Amino acid sequence: YELTIKPYMLLNVEPDYYDGMVRIHFNCLANTNTLTLHMKSIEVNSSSLLLTSSTDTAIGGEHRAFNWTEDTVRTFFVAEFKTTSGDAASSFFKAGNNYTIEMRFKGFLRNDNTGFYRSFYRDASNVTKYLIASHMEPLNARKAFPCFDEPSFKAKFRLTVIHDKSLTPTSNMPVKRSVAIESVGAEYDWQETEFDETVTMSSYLVALIVSDFKCKKAVAHPPLSKNVTIDVCGRTTAFDQLDYALDIATRAIEELEKYFNYIYPLPKSDQYGVPTFNAGAMENWGLIIYIETALFKSPATSRASEQSIVRIVVHELVHQWFGNLVTAKWWDDTFLNEGFARFFDYHLTEFVKPEWEQRKLYVEFALNLINQFSNENTRAISNIVNTPAEVSAQFDSAVTYGKVRSSIQLSLNKIRFIVHCFKTTTKRVPSCFACLTIWLARRRSREVFRYFFSSCFQITFFFF
Repeated sequence: YELTIKPYMLLNVEPDYYDGMVRIHFNCLANTNTLTLHMKSIEVNSSSLLLTSSTDTAIGGEHRAFNWTEDTVRTFFVAEFKTTSGDAASSFFKAGNNYTIEMRFKGFLRNDNTGFYRSFYRDASNVTKYLIASHMEPLNARKAFPCFDEPSFKAKFRLTVIHDKSLTPTSNMPVKRSVAIESVGAEYDWQETEFDETVTMSSYLVALIVSDFKCKKAVAHPPLSKNVTIDVCGRTTAFDQLDYALDIATRAIEELEKYFNYIYPLPKSDQYGVPTFNAGAMENWGLIIYIETALFKSPATSRASEQSIVRIVVHELVHQWFGNLVTAKWWDDTFLNEGFARFFDYHLTEFVKPEWEQRKLYVEFALNLINQFSNENTRAISNIVNTPAEVSAQFDSAVTYGKVRSSIQLSLNKIRFIVHCFKTTTKRVPSCFACLTIWLARRRSREVFRYFFSSCFQITFFFF
């Protein structure tokens, strides 16, 4: 993907919309006349549509004459093409060829904390200041830009943001370049900031913040990646509340890479606290976004809240391996992302804060789960999901997070070999999820797994 976002935004003026351009490079796997993308609440400039191919000479270098429709029920952008020969038996897109579709569009900064959305805070003088944040998981990237918005469609993203220079954009990767754009007599003093290309990742991990936030910095020294820049950032009035999370994030990423023995593949890991967010946090690669209360620590923060901050920071950093690096093919198996991250956020907090003895909390945790699930109506851990509502329902704290975490704890001795997959692999990530699947298939008669993983034996995975 080549993605450009231009938000019409000033620090003291509530933003409403942005202009965008997306260029998607893709490979055709099967002959077809139809190109389908995901898109929701976006206005496409039809005159800007352009299809090109570097390998298919039949389309003549570029193709603009095609129709498209929007399926608002399934949130699809559907483009239909016709062959120049008029032969109904032939296909426009031919398997094995590479194509590029380009379009310009108008997007709207949402007020529901999904896609690219607007938020605000009040400074020390009680003046309202605005910012842009993002939340793409699970199905919200399509609200931000046209894309293949499924976890298995992993790709690399090159993001450019055109913004007023009073604001600072932050994304998954470090800034590659930032240059002023001449804007004589304009309301905005435009700056163009281009970011490095991302690693291969799912669309739900694309992240962007445009703000006047201030950051505190440190450098982590994991054993394999050696140097990872850690920034913890927030509104200016919370600058003195960032140190605790900075220390935890720095130590946690060192311990995680050491524990998994697999390199953290990015040069940075930013932790941003925002005033409004629909979840506790989101594990975007390189730019983890938190609700402020899950990241900021003040003198008034209680011990329980302090422990929560540590577990949430560790949980999101665990996702850099469980979920980001290795990804379930579809949302049926969300528990593999969240359940293992929940297990390790307790388990690895022991390394960061051994004096808390987090392992002792497991008994209380397990007893609460038994009370919740001692009935016939408890849903299975893995479910077939098709609709957006069914996908969202997968992110329930009791089953996807708690039940899986408990099942892993109960079977800890058997699960240890899964971690061994990470620790003994140097050339390729075999996926601890894949190891789990193999082990379950061989040990499916074991009572504990028959109970906890009763519907998980046809799990499929997608790896890069």
